[in-house]
Amino acid sequence: MRYMTTGAAIGLMLLASVMSVVPAFPQVVSDDPPQDSLVTALEMMASEMELAQIAQDKSSHSKVRALANDIIKDHKRAIKRLKEVPGAPWWEVWSSDQRHAASDRLYDLSGSEFDLEFLNQTVDAYQESLGFFEAQSRARNRTFAKIARDVKTRALDELLVAEALRHALAVTTLGEKG
Repeated sequence: MRYMTTGAAIGLMLLASVMSVVPAFPQVVSDDPPQDSLVTALEMMASEMELAQIAQDKSSHSKVRALANDIIKDHKRAIKRLKEVPGAPWWEVWSSDQRHAASDRLYDLSGSEFDLEFLNQTVDAYQESLGFFEAQSRARNRTFAKIARDVKTRALDELLVAEALRHALAVTTLGEKG
């Protein structure tokens, strides 16, 4: 009897360990990207576009306004493509509260101070976006992965322009102060 109790205990332990590994419901493997990845991509696009729209109105530098126009044009195209991916949210996605608060700081600035802050925020946002879209470029969903690669390529181009403008404006601003 004692051996039966020990054997039963061992059997229950083995059964419990097997049950913890085997899922209770069959898992469906899907090529659709997770909706949260699509929402994150759309939020990033919306916040970068929000910055660019402010720069269109407030920038005192023609090259900064040209960059803002390029960002808006590229992001509208990318958002349209992302909304066509199966599983994309049907609702309008806006920038996150944290990014919206950062863009609100721009309203209090003007002139080259505004331009430098816009470029700083753009560079920061693009550096974050590049990492995200690099990871998404390896997504199982081929459509989403292709869009992520395209967005990453355009983001890198725009990041380089923003960094070059930021450097040029910083040097010019320092020259004016010195």
